[in-house]
Order: sequence, then structure tokens, then C-alpha cells
Amino acid sequence: MAKERSYFECQKCGTQYSKWQGQCNECGNWNTLESVDVNLNESKFNSNSVSEPIKIGDIIYKEQDRIKTELLEFDRVLGGGFVKGQSILLSGEPGIGKSTLLLQVANSIKLPVYYVCGEESSYQVKQRYQRLQLTKKDLFLLDNTFVETIEASLSKHNNFLLIADSVSSLFSSKYRSSAGSISQIKETSQILVKFAKRLNIPLILVGQINKEGEIAGPKTLEHLVDSVLLLQGDDHHAFRVLRSSKNRFGSVNEVGLFNMEESGMIAVTEPSKYLLSGRVKNAPGSAVCIINEGTRSYAIEVQALVNKTVFGFPKRTSNGFNLNRLNLLAAVVSKRTSVNLHDYDVYMNIASGLKISEPAVDLAACMSMISAFKSKPLPSDAAFFGEIGLSGEIRPVRMENIRKKEAKNMGLKILYEPSKFRTLKDVMLDVF
Repeated sequence: MAKERSYFECQKCGTQYSKWQGQCNECGNWNTLESVDVNLNESKFNSNSVSEPIKIGDIIYKEQDRIKTELLEFDRVLGGGFVKGQSILLSGEPGIGKSTLLLQVANSIKLPVYYVCGEESSYQVKQRYQRLQLTKKDLFLLDNTFVETIEASLSKHNNFLLIADSVSSLFSSKYRSSAGSISQIKETSQILVKFAKRLNIPLILVGQINKEGEIAGPKTLEHLVDSVLLLQGDDHHAFRVLRSSKNRFGSVNEVGLFNMEESGMIAVTEPSKYLLSGRVKNAPGSAVCIINEGTRSYAIEVQALVNKTVFGFPKRTSNGFNLNRLNLLAAVVSKRTSVNLHDYDVYMNIASGLKISEPAVDLAACMSMISAFKSKPLPSDAAFFGEIGLSGEIRPVRMENIRKKEAKNMGLKILYEPSKFRTLKDVMLDVF
């Protein structure tokens, strides 16, 4: 009979303790320790399973070995498609479209797909399959969420894609804790990642987002996989952005752009036209900025509203733009130009629900505030990009040539950028 061992584990950071206590010494959270029972099975080590070292020159690798799908935006983020044995963690807020995107990936890849139904039943997955009007025939659904059973069921197959939706629903017989606990997430993920590398197949694990906006589960889960993808968007907008925060086989700067429609995720091939489609020309407080994502650039609209303060303390509110950065830029505008925002409320918005952190948006943000303050529109065929320093200087940003090319393609004839203007005040005097 297998022996058992019990310990207590923090469900926030994964720190283990021999006995229960109210507060975790590592992360400081209260009442997060739960009892974990472990089956101490006999070692499965077999001397016959020892592998010989492989000389790196004997390994044949070709870039065309990547497994591509018909979703070009998805392949772009991965760096050109799946790599054999690659493990991917896909995360995003509930309802953002993770399962929809995965079914479209499964439908577009030229491999058999095994889909582990953890969050939804196979019947519910079939409902989404029909709603999206997919035609994949060799798509197999597994309702069993015990990883040992999954491994045993698929070990005789090869050359397929494995999708586990989600990792929080998986169980391992080694632990008696509930699904979604730190110990279960670590163990089940390790088993599936090792299984994928042993069979040389691509694996996609779906992770959930907690209330802090981070991937639920231990940080070791992100270190365990080869790629971490994050699907972002706004519940009130159809625009979706697929980003990579880690990618061992490609760049982390590339993004995939989608529009969430009834028929699924539709790739946005011309993002500038899409993002500027609802822009009102000659409106005060509206500025066009050319931002860069990976190897391409596109235009976005930065909106600002400046209003006289009513309660004596100026208010700063932002949507899609860092609030601390807004406070800093408002202070620079007040100090380095003739526009005094000390007793004015400032509201900043990035249109279409985008979340932008690139410093190149600084100049557009400042000019939108100045335009709103003066109630004078900026030139409709002008674009702005550049980082603003505390002295009001405009600093260079990367990929300026690509930004200029995109501005030309969009018919933006006037370009305010670091190579032409030295300070924010120079730009303001030129525009107004």
C-alpha cells in the first residue's frame, strides 16, 4: 500500500509548511494555507530507460519544420507557427474569447487535435463548434481531466495537437487537493509538458486571470512552458489583441490583432483603418499617434477632455493609458508650456479599448490635452509620436522609419516626430 505524506501549502505563492498557520511568511497573505496529501509511490526509475547524450550537431532542425495554421495573426505571435514539442500557456479574462480562438486554431491546423474539455462539457464545445461553422473532422474531445488517464490514452498516438482547457480543471492522483490548487496546477502542468516533449507534439494550456490581472497559479507555471500568450480586450469592444510575454522560439514584441464577431475571431489585416474608422475629424482633444508593435506600426486615436475643476482638487482619469504617466505629462505640459492644467480635470482615453504603454504615445497625449484646453482641433492629416522628458524635450523612439511609412500609407501628410522638433513647446507653437 502506498504511503502518504501531508503538508500545508500556500495557495497564493506555493510555499510549503509542515504545520498550519494563519499567515504565509513568504507572501504575507492570511488564511491561504491548505492541507495537501501526497502519495509516496515507489520510484519508477528504470535503469533501462537511461538515455544517451545526443551531440548537438546530430540534431537536424529546419525553420520550415514549424507547424503553421491558417490564422496568420496567431502564427505571427508564435514566431511563424508551432515548434514540435512546444508548450504554450494561453491566458485571458473570462469571456475574452480564449476557447473561441482555440477552436479556430484547432480547425485551421493540418493535424489531428485532442481537446481536453475541463471548463465546458463536450456538448458545449460542440455547440460553439457549430456556431462558428467549423469543418474540422479529426477533432477529438476528452471529458476526462485526470492527467494520468490523458497520458495513457494518447501515448500510442503521434503527430497531433493537444489542447487542455483549462489547466485549473486538471487532476493528478498524486495529490488529494482540489483542482485549481497550487499543487495540482504544478503537477498536472509538468506531466503534460513532459508528455508533449516526449512525443514531440505542440501543447496549449489555458490559464485563467485572477482579480489582480495576473495568470492564476504559481509563477513556476510560466517558467515551465515555452511560450506565454495573453489575449486582451475590452468587454464593450470587439477588438482583441494577442500578445506574447515569453517566447523561446520567437519575438515577444509581435502582436496578433483580431475582431470578435459572431463567426469567431476575424484577423484585422489593416489595423490603422479599423482603429481610426470612427474618428471625428476637427474635434478638439483628438490626436493620431503611430505606435509600434513588433515589426509593424499602426495608427491609433488618443482622446483628451479638459474641464474646469469643480471641487478644488484636479482629477486625472485615464482609460487604456497609464494614470501615473498621465499625471507626469500633465505636470510637464503645465510647467514647460503656456497651458496651465493645475486647476483643470484631465480625462484621457485610447479609442477602441486598446491599452498602450509605449513611450512614443507621450507627444500625442500632450498635444491632445493642449488641443482640448484651447478648444482648437489638431490638423486632421497630422500624426504625432515621441517620448516626452521632464524638461519638455522630445526623445527619439525605435522604428521611426516604419512609423513614417505607416503614416504615409494612411495619408497623414504632417508628421510631428523627434527628428523635426526638439521640444513640446516647439510642436505647440507650430500647430497653433
